[in-house]
Amino acid sequence: MSSELTREEEDAKRDAEETIARLDSISIFPDDNGGADSNFNEKETRTKEDDEASSSSSDDDTNDDLEWDLGFLEKREDKTALHAIYFPSKVGGDPQWLDPSVHPKQMHEANATKRRMDFLLQIYAANDVEDDSLNANAFHRTIYVFTSVDGDKVFEKGKVRAVRSQLARANEFYGTTPAPRRGVRESDDLRVEEMIREFEMKKRAIETKVKMTLSGGNGSESKEEEEEMKTKTKNENENTVYPEFEIVVEPESDADEASCSSMDSEGVVADTNDDDNKKTSANTNKKKMFQSIGDEAITETDLKEIASGVIDSDAQRLATFSVKLAKFPDQVLRYCPAQNAKAMWPSKSLAPDDRNIPDCPRCRGKRRFEFQILPTIVSFIVPKESVELNDSSLDFGSIAVYTCSKSCALEGEYAEEYVLVHPPMNS
Repeated sequence: MSSELTREEEDAKRDAEETIARLDSISIFPDDNGGADSNFNEKETRTKEDDEASSSSSDDDTNDDLEWDLGFLEKREDKTALHAIYFPSKVGGDPQWLDPSVHPKQMHEANATKRRMDFLLQIYAANDVEDDSLNANAFHRTIYVFTSVDGDKVFEKGKVRAVRSQLARANEFYGTTPAPRRGVRESDDLRVEEMIREFEMKKRAIETKVKMTLSGGNGSESKEEEEEMKTKTKNENENTVYPEFEIVVEPESDADEASCSSMDSEGVVADTNDDDNKKTSANTNKKKMFQSIGDEAITETDLKEIASGVIDSDAQRLATFSVKLAKFPDQVLRYCPAQNAKAMWPSKSLAPDDRNIPDCPRCRGKRRFEFQILPTIVSFIVPKESVELNDSSLDFGSIAVYTCSKSCALEGEYAEEYVLVHPPMNS
């Protein structure tokens, strides 16, 4: 039998060798002497020859040439900073609905149970005003993601849902001038309070009008509202309100260690000037990141076996996934609306099929990948004791959201978009 490798095996081996080189360059694994991670803060360098040598048939190759934005979580003591008037991107708390005139406000599972879902996050992604192919009435645009209360089963059909909301630049709720930040000038603080008060008054007026319409104009609750209240009461103890963070977005090329390590995976803010402590903390963060991916996290031994010819496409893919996360271990979201962008899955055998994403049912336009939510988010919003108890708390390999490439018109509703979920790596 010939000892020569097939083309596929050669590609996998080359990928593994490249992965080992990249791991060595950022010292994810401690050296033989147990030394500190001295290279973690340095920029990764690659030559043209390196890029050519690492080219393969991997699904991730096309992503490397694209400009990606990374999302990181930051606590905000001033809760008004996450009010709708600021068009926030955030995790947890209650959703800040872009268009308060659209009802209802609850999201239910897309299956027979019809149970209310947990609000996970919202991403504000305004359209490019210079792109004539996009809907001009979608200047303001927010994507909301909801997950099932069965957090360990969110990879099942209908247990993660995403909806799109949008408004024209000129609308009845927001002015064309951005809201000023609080705490700079007293006049700005007063202006913010006035803007919030006006917004809430308009929202209450709309809600009252809707209630009157549903009740036939007599102010009493309709049967629909009664059923909604019963459902809410029945499920209110089942639903999770995740801790609230702002999602701060930075270009991947510009992100640095300071911005990406403002919190470790337990949410503790680092505050030290000691170089040794910084290096130890960085090493600890990376180890936690690998643990958060699942019990099957890649090891250096696995990588060397792959490079030696023991071919395992899942191990190779997890290695690539792990390297991307290890460079900025606190990233929780990767955003890229480019036409050829693809989700980065942690395995091949468990990865959902993303080759035939269905077109938008409203306009028949193509949907495109827009962003993915990484499993690292779980370590920030799910209590450690819940994970250790192995209960039904949130757990997944990655969540990818695909949206209408035209941001097609919405008429008094939210548009449901398409979601794919990779199951947990330890499932």
